[in-house]
Order: sequence, then C-alpha cells, then structure tokens
Amino acid sequence: MTKLTELGNLIFKQRYAINPEETWEQAADRVTNWVCSNESDEYKASLSSMIKNKIIVPAGRTIHGSGQKPYGLVNCFILDVEDNRESIAALMSNMYKITCAGGGVGCNYSKIRPKGANIQGNKGSAPGALSVIQMIDGIGNEVKTGGGRRCALMGMLQIDHPDVLEFIDAKSETNRLNNHNVSLVITKDFLKKVKEDLPATFTFDGIEWKTYKVTRIVKDKPDDTEILHINAPNKEYLKVKLENHYKENFTDTFGSVEIKGMPARKLWNSIVDHSIQCGEPGLVFKDNIERNFAPKYYADWVATNPCGEAVTEANGNCTLGSINLSELVKDGMMDWSLLYDAITNIVRFLDNVLDTNNFPTPEAAKQALDSRRIGVGVMGYHYMLIKLGLKYGSPEAIAFTHKLMRVIRDWTFLASIKLAREKGPFLKFDAEKYCDNDYIKTLGPNIINGIKKFGIRNVAILSIAPTGTISTVMGVSSSIEPIFAPVYERKFFDKNSLRTELVFDPLLTELVKDGKSIEHIVGAYDVTPEEHIKTQATIQEYVDQAISKTINISADFKNENMADLLLEYSNILKGVTVYKAGSRGNEPLKIIHLTEEEIKDHLTKKDVKVESKNQACATGACEL
Repeated sequence: MTKLTELGNLIFKQRYAINPEETWEQAADRVTNWVCSNESDEYKASLSSMIKNKIIVPAGRTIHGSGQKPYGLVNCFILDVEDNRESIAALMSNMYKITCAGGGVGCNYSKIRPKGANIQGNKGSAPGALSVIQMIDGIGNEVKTGGGRRCALMGMLQIDHPDVLEFIDAKSETNRLNNHNVSLVITKDFLKKVKEDLPATFTFDGIEWKTYKVTRIVKDKPDDTEILHINAPNKEYLKVKLENHYKENFTDTFGSVEIKGMPARKLWNSIVDHSIQCGEPGLVFKDNIERNFAPKYYADWVATNPCGEAVTEANGNCTLGSINLSELVKDGMMDWSLLYDAITNIVRFLDNVLDTNNFPTPEAAKQALDSRRIGVGVMGYHYMLIKLGLKYGSPEAIAFTHKLMRVIRDWTFLASIKLAREKGPFLKFDAEKYCDNDYIKTLGPNIINGIKKFGIRNVAILSIAPTGTISTVMGVSSSIEPIFAPVYERKFFDKNSLRTELVFDPLLTELVKDGKSIEHIVGAYDVTPEEHIKTQATIQEYVDQAISKTINISADFKNENMADLLLEYSNILKGVTVYKAGSRGNEPLKIIHLTEEEIKDHLTKKDVKVESKNQACATGACEL
C-alpha cells in the first residue's frame, strides 16, 4: 500500500478528511462506496485499491463531499447571461447557489451591452460588462465554499466587445476582482488582423464602435493630463459616455478628441503585456474550441470554468479526476497494462459521480444528464518523465508524450463506448452529428465505428485540470506542470521570526540516494517558454476539452518574444496563461542552483527539508 507523505497526510487531514481520525485508505473506501453504491463488489474493490495506491485520484471536491449529503461532488459549472435584468438576476442567484456548494463558475459576459450604451432611452447610462462582473465578484466576497476555499470564478469577454480596452486592464489594480480569473475570447478574425497589421474592430448588436483618443484634464491639476482610449459609436455617444463615466467629482474636463483606430497588433501586444505583468487576462482561442466542440449540434459553446480546462455549453458542468502517471512507472518503464486498468476504472467512476451528485440547480442537473460530460486528467506528468530519464520539453519527452496521450485518448473513448453498450449513450447523442466533428474524426476507424454502432456514454471525456493541492497530497508534480525547482530556498515565519530553509524535491533526493543521474531534472524556469508551449500543444492535440497550464517565463524575458510565440501557436492551443517571475511582488520561494556534488553534500546535513512544492497556478483558485 502506497502511503501519503507527512506533508500530504497533513493537507489531507486539513482539506479532505471528514473527521480528524480518517485515513487516506478509509477515505478511498468512503468515496468508492458513496459514488459507486450500485456497482459490483469486484469493481468497487478494484477502484478503491487504485485510489488507496494513488493511481486514481478523484477531484478534491469529490473526496471532500462523498458521504456528506449537503455537499456537491462536481467542480466546474458554466453559466450564461443575457443583456437584461432578469438574466443578470438569475446569474447572481445561480452563481451564489453553486459557489456555496463548492463549485467554481465560469461565465461569458460578451452579450452585456457596452459601457455608455443606452438603456430604455437613457443615453449613455449602461454601466457595461465589467460592472456586471464586479457585482458577481462582490457576491463572491460573501461566500465561503465547502472545504474553506475562496470563491472561484471566471469572467470572459470576446475580443471585439467595445468594453475590451477596459477589460484588459481589469486586474492590473490590486484588490480588484479578487474572486475572478479573467480571460479574453480571441477570434480567428482578430488574429488575422494582427498578422496582416490591420485595425481592430469593436461591435455590439451590429453597430461598430470606434476608438477615440481623448485628453483628460484632471481636477485642480491642469498640467496633469491623462490620455484615454475609449470606444464609442460616434462623437455624440462619446460625449455622453465621458460625462457619465469618466468625470471625477464632476469637475474634470476633456481636451482634444480624435478618432484613433487601434491597430490589432498593438492591441495584441498590450494584451500579452498585461498577461505577463499580472498573469491576466488569460487567452482563450474561440475557433479552436468550437472546431472540436462535440455538443455543437445541440448547444453552443459558452465559456470555460475558472481554470480553463472544462469547455461547456450554458449550464454545463464537468466532474474531474486524474490518473497519477508517476505511479505507473515501474523500474524505469511505463506499465501500460496498469494504465489501461486505471482508465477503465476512472471513466466508470466519473460517470457514476454524475448520478450520485446533488446538483445545486435543476438546470445544471438536466445538462449533466443530457451530456454526461466528464474530465479525465493526469497528474505527476513531470515525475513520470524524471523516472523515465526524460527532460521536460525535450524532443524525446515530446515524442513519448505523443505516444502516451494517443493511448490515453483511445482507451478513454473505448471505455466510454463500453459504458454506452451497458448503460446507454448520453441523452442528446446523435451518431452522425456527433461524429461530424474535427476532433472525433482524428480517432481511429475502429473507435468511430464503435461510436456509430453502440453510442458513447459521455459527450466529452478528457480535461487536464491543474491539480494543485491534491497533487501535493499525493506527493507528485502537479498536473502536466514541471516542478518549481529541484532545489529552492523558502522563507517563512516561525513564532514571529523570519526563517529560511533549503528545500529539495523528494524525487531528486531519492535519485541521488540511489546513485542515479539527475542531469535531466529541471524546474519551471529552466524550461524555455517554447518547450512549455510545445508540451501543452502536444497534449492538447489529444484532449477533447482543454488544459490548465501555466507558461512560466523568467523575469528578463522580452514580452514581444512571447507575443510572437503565442501568435505562432494560436491555431493549436485552446487557452493559455503566462506567469512572469516576480510579477506579483515578493515571492517566498527562491530558486537555488547547485551542482550534483553540492546537492549530495547538503543532503547529508540535517537542516534541509525534503518536500514536494509544486508551482502554483498563475491565476489562482486553481485546485482539483
């Protein structure tokens, strides 16, 4: 039986155990019996064993909620909102219900009329999309979700919405939208304009909004002018918008006004700059998602969950769980048979979660049963590579990842087909329409023929979640992320005194003690941005939903290089988040570069700490 580490057990007790005495093994039985009460004893024994041995890892929400009836087991929910009071009020109500039950909520606000538009004949009175997001965030401040996590929300806006200039800057200020991650929905039309150096366009309800350059003269400081770029349909609208929304204490005035078309390339560079400097906004590539969106024949894609790995229709939701790849490496070789068993067990398990879960709204329950969306993910990817002797992002690692993910894709779909033969396909299944999809067409003919003959149980199956906290409980690297660093220095307060300790990754320590090579072990900032992106793009090729992944860049990396790199991969990725070292102020962890001999020397001392400390998701609130 694989035991939890001391740190893992401590976090398990704090976050996931239902009482102080519960062990990980007892939790595995509790989760299995609660979720799979109608399954055979043979299946339950197999599943529980895999959870106990840390091969299958349910989502933290599922672990915490199982056996506790008021709690939900599902992580991710998507809500839609229309441009009217009733819809906004319903959004606020449903968001409150879902977050109180422990779910994260994503919403796309692109249908909300822009700031300065008319409302019922009142010129320029609309507060705009960002105002609605701020109202939702305010509710989040009052919510304490199950398990003690802060409220996790995603706010999205399409790149051609007139409020986008303000939205880009929404999280540059500290203590604003603290419960939200924000992402821009990027379209292929905008990317075409970037590549061809054309002006960006902004439209709403069929009306184009022009970009004006305005000089603002600040109250009592005539020499302290400010340049604003503001979107408006025409100068008349602009004047009302300035009066209603940009005057401070009704005394500021406005000087020169001119139409200043916003070059798409300049806007793209600005977006990437903001993303690098504060980790947001994230980027979501709409056309890449919609091209592979299996439910498109009966529902439109709306948004992603807070960390971006689940892409669903309105009221859609996704239950998550991971296969721990690190535990599948035996004596330096991948155990493919064990991977097969893990896949067949986890697909069945996640499908059962949908039938067991207590959904917070009737709309969410209906959509779950109509679509039966699940999210099989992975954790311990980097630990797996290390055990196989592969360097993260290297050509050899990329080649192996292609093989691995192709197998995972094929076997998860075969498992869902097998379930459909036994229990029936998802309610909205239509064989011809479902198979008329770019992603489904990449499956082998035997899988496609199986879908057409027997159906498929789940409309979507694969989703790579960040697994931040729960991977630390398992003692492995997080999701598909590289480890933060092989060796780092950690500062912390102990009884009001600031202490410093040297921390060694436990797998590094194990290899050194076994006399094995550690030359291939690298940290998140040793991996080049292109290696980060290539890894994500390789895995995305085989994932029908999306991936939560952070592109770590060093403090001296040139922003314009990232803008070009993201543009290059914009036809492959579904979403991307960038984190620049030091961009969020003082950081408690400092990378330490040591030679192998120095590492061996330090590990003989008693004042060092060995623990797994995975790189945090740049946008926050990203747990599995």
